[in-house]
Parts: sequence; structure tokens; C-alpha cells
Amino acid sequence: MPRALMPGILPVLLLAAGVLEARTEKVVPLQPARIDPRTVTLAPHPGSAHDTAGPLSQDRILGLAQVQDGCVGGVVKDDGSLETGYGWVPSVIDGVYVQEFHISEFPSRRLESVCICWLRTREDGDIPFDVVFYHDHDGVPAATPYASVSAVAFSVPEGVASGGEFYEVDVSQIVIPGGRFYIGARWNPSLDQFFFVCADHSPETDPVNVFYIDEEADEWGSALDTPDPIFEGHRAIMVRAAAQQSAELAIPALGPTGSAMMALLLATAGWFLLTRR
Repeated sequence: MPRALMPGILPVLLLAAGVLEARTEKVVPLQPARIDPRTVTLAPHPGSAHDTAGPLSQDRILGLAQVQDGCVGGVVKDDGSLETGYGWVPSVIDGVYVQEFHISEFPSRRLESVCICWLRTREDGDIPFDVVFYHDHDGVPAATPYASVSAVAFSVPEGVASGGEFYEVDVSQIVIPGGRFYIGARWNPSLDQFFFVCADHSPETDPVNVFYIDEEADEWGSALDTPDPIFEGHRAIMVRAAAQQSAELAIPALGPTGSAMMALLLATAGWFLLTRR
């Protein structure tokens, strides 16, 4: 697990470094973790975040990620209303949050897309990140991902009151392993500071295990099995995945040379069958 820090020290250090600066009323103040000082969350916003959020824009291609209005398809484990977000302090250079999924939840083993909801609390609005996929290893994610897809989320909205925004990433080359597996986001919080994966803390949502790790940790932390107060009330992170409806195999085009070779092969096979009669 990441190293612990005395609860009274971190706010003093952050204040001295100018991290906990005065913000506008729209921005929700950060709550530093007391158990794991390298994870941070956002204070809950009163009421539903979507009550104050404006309408989402039309789908538009933004680099490697596409803004999607809710990403309603596929496997959805959250209730669509964020109450907070999970992130990392700026000293972290490699932070990961992943959520548990199971192959039985999908119509096929070929994934199609992953949607991740992002928000921020600083001026920088764009974040490069990786969508990461992990095998299960005795109930926790494996040490390294079995696949990853790079993406960039542009114009990430600011503050919990914005409602966050879903960014869809094409992952059609990724195959689901058998049984339980994990999907999430990996980024460099030292370069892209105070970005957060949207989180659902609604009591009505069924709890889903979320795991987190950084470059200094030697094992995964679990949001459902930790005394860390930033995960109190955790239900799910807003990471959604969709699979292709059928597992049809694509037949590649042969091209002129391949077609000629195939014709020659068929002709040879036909001649062989005729001479055997």
C-alpha cells in the first residue's frame, strides 16, 4: 500500500505549497486522504450533480476520445449521478483506478468501447490517459495490464456541479478474458493535476469493487476494504463498457496477389480431384 502520513501534516504541507488555494464558489474544495495521502477526492456536492449541469454537447470526435451523452449502452454499474471523484495528489507520477467486470455481463468476448467520466478542479482542461485492462489474480487485478488503449479527453468540465462528462474510447481490438476482469484509467497526475474519475456514492447503487494503485505501492488498494475516509460511501466509479453484439470473425481482404494465389490453389485442387477419378 502507499505510505501513510499523519492526518494533521498533509493540509499544512499543501497550504505551504499553495495547493489548497482560494477557489471560486463553483469549485469544490479537495479533501486530502488521512490513510493514503496520495489519493484525493472531492467533497460531496449537495443534491444531485445533474440538477445543476447544463445539457451535454452533441457527439463530436476529440482526438482519440469522443464526448458521449451519457454512454447509456453496455454494462453500467453507476446510477448516472456523480457525487464525488477519485484522483491523486500531484506527487504521483503513475496512478490507476480500475473497476470490476465479469464476462457474463457481456454479449460477446469482443469489446467495442469504454466510457469514462472525467472532471477537474484546475485550469488545465485536457488529459491524456490510458484505458487499461487487467486480468484477475485471486480477487484483485494482476500486477500489470494485459492491454491498454491511449486516449485524450479534451475540455473536461470543472467541478462536481458540472456533472462531469463521459468520454468514449474505441477498444474494438480488445478481447475479454474469462471470468472476472478489470477496466479503468491510468494517467500521470504530476503532469495532469487534479483530474478525477467521476464516482457514484448514491446509497441505492449496488457496491462494485474499485481498486487503485500508484508507482510507490506494492499492492492494490480496495475502495470496499479500506478505512480510508475518502472512499466512505463508495458505490462505483463511472466507467462503462460495451461489447460487440456478435463475435463474428472478420475475413480479411486478399488483395490482387492473394486472389491470384487463391485461384491457383483452387485450380490445382480441382485438377488433382479430376485426375484421381
